[in-house]
Amino acid sequence: MNSGRNPRVIMAVSVLQDTLFRYHGQIGANLLLGGVDCRGGHLYDIGPYGDMDKVPFLAMGSGNLAAMGILENGYKSDLNMESAKLLVHDAIFAGIMNDLGSGHNIDLCVITQSGVDYIRPYQKFEHTGKRMALMDVCLSPELKQSCFARNAWESEPNICGPSNYKFGLNIDELAVPTGRDPVEFIGQFTDGESDVKLEFLHGTTTLAFKFQHGVMVAVDSRASSGSYISDKKFNKVIEINPFLLGTMSGCAADCVYWERRLAKECRIYKLRNNTRISVAAASKLLANMVAEYRGMGLSMGTMVCGWDQRGPGLYYVSSSGRRLVGDMFSTGSGANYAYGVMDSGHRWDLSVPEACDLAERAIYHATHRDAHSGGVVNMYHMKEDGWVKVSQNDVGDLHYKYHSEMK
Repeated sequence: MNSGRNPRVIMAVSVLQDTLFRYHGQIGANLLLGGVDCRGGHLYDIGPYGDMDKVPFLAMGSGNLAAMGILENGYKSDLNMESAKLLVHDAIFAGIMNDLGSGHNIDLCVITQSGVDYIRPYQKFEHTGKRMALMDVCLSPELKQSCFARNAWESEPNICGPSNYKFGLNIDELAVPTGRDPVEFIGQFTDGESDVKLEFLHGTTTLAFKFQHGVMVAVDSRASSGSYISDKKFNKVIEINPFLLGTMSGCAADCVYWERRLAKECRIYKLRNNTRISVAAASKLLANMVAEYRGMGLSMGTMVCGWDQRGPGLYYVSSSGRRLVGDMFSTGSGANYAYGVMDSGHRWDLSVPEACDLAERAIYHATHRDAHSGGVVNMYHMKEDGWVKVSQNDVGDLHYKYHSEMK
């Protein structure tokens, strides 16, 4: 009104930033601001503290994970109008189908140079259609009833109700799968005793060390379930992103779940800040997440390694939230044997072939002495331009190789 011209999008962003910054986090708002001005189309992500980031696409809310998957797969800068509408529709639809807190209709808003076009509704979502069909396929009748009627599962103490299912609600809590109540189920095997704890028997050997050319990571592949071997070729290296790796020792489910959640947080950080997260920050995120469950039975010992602006990084994170930085770590039941080999041969000025031989030799000797380790040796090299998988050699072949060298 003062100038007779339409404001630029960045000016509106600045006004929002200034307003939110005054309240310094007292307002719980994550905003998406989009518009078209004389410089073209713009999309901004504005946080509750006034932080801002310019993004090509973004999804927010409890269904954002499913929606982001669709957007990342189908987004192109040269999409035509109909293709763009269909992509946004598919993203919202995926969010609705994977999130209990989303639903009803799909509304679109198209912003062009000529103005704003509200399409309400773009599609009416039939809540009892495909979702109920999926429930018919996946769940038993009593569990279907428990998901929609609270009084049904309250009257059945052995059935876990919807309040225990928190993945779709994007709540950072341990979720109990829908089904039998684990306390009631285990109670029949404890003769009425209340202090009985399950003893998880597991074993592994993982190691990582820094040297002049990056970080060398090596793990065995034997997955044990109690007294028997459940998998001979299980990969215990979790590829978080092209510049971050995590290792697994302890309970496989705990390691996989929390490191996948770390991968999600690292991806969100990159989208918000347009730069990849540092190794120190990633390890701190993981430590903070598991520290909330200290003493609740988590079993996890992982190494987070990567390359950032400071160079190679290596951290150890335990299920108690302990976080250590160092040049050499080994975890698992065979760690003592691996440490013995690494201590005798590790130097900062190792060449890449020497580092590969040291890591492979350490894992082999650990598998030879530790009954719970074995399988193959998976080896990764973290370099400045990202990680590469170096080799995958059977420990049986390595036994004959090293045995022949001793003659």
